[in-house]
Amino acid sequence: MSQSSAQTDSMIGLAVDGGRYTIVKLIGEGGMGRVFQARQTSMNRMVALKILRRQLAGDSHLLDRFEREAMSVSRLRHPNTITIYDYGKTEDGFLFMAMELLGGRSLYSMLRDDGALPLPRALHIFEQVCGAVQEAHTLGIVHRDLKPENIQIDQVANDPDYAKVLDFGIAKIVHGDQDITGEQKTLTLAGAVFGTPHYMSPEQVHGLKIDHRTDIYSLGVIL
Repeated sequence: MSQSSAQTDSMIGLAVDGGRYTIVKLIGEGGMGRVFQARQTSMNRMVALKILRRQLAGDSHLLDRFEREAMSVSRLRHPNTITIYDYGKTEDGFLFMAMELLGGRSLYSMLRDDGALPLPRALHIFEQVCGAVQEAHTLGIVHRDLKPENIQIDQVANDPDYAKVLDFGIAKIVHGDQDITGEQKTLTLAGAVFGTPHYMSPEQVHGLKIDHRTDIYSLGVIL
């Protein structure tokens, strides 16, 4: 058994945040952390619990990025954006984020398994994604990593292709914000490259300053 598998197994059944969450199983991994299915005790519901990787816990820049992800997405209310329920720190000081647990499959998996979608179906999904991204842009949030893997498709009510936009983990707040000293801070600076190469705009590839047009470029590539 690998060290990674052993660490994952050791977390199954683990109580997080004073017992408010209990980890059930691993459901995914990303560059910044692992995502577990967990039970939220107070609400008696299943959630997706994202926990920062242990080896990154001491990196202050990555901690800031993780906190920024939670703060960014928690401001979004569009029905096609994943819902954030809670975020905080574990007893050991690791940051976590609790969000709605989604079913279905990613748009990437759908395209891989089923091939190109009929135009009306593709446009229906695309319209939902554009609505979610438009709300983010209105709030000054640029996703920066739009791609089929970050779009989840599930059947909701009578809609077999209900879309949710995921993973604002490398989002940039274009307008910045104010810290307690009144100084403006921006966590993602020009010259730092984040994203997935196949879907990145030219300015993003070259590490230049980006804005909402970067997401529009990525949406065009997806379509």
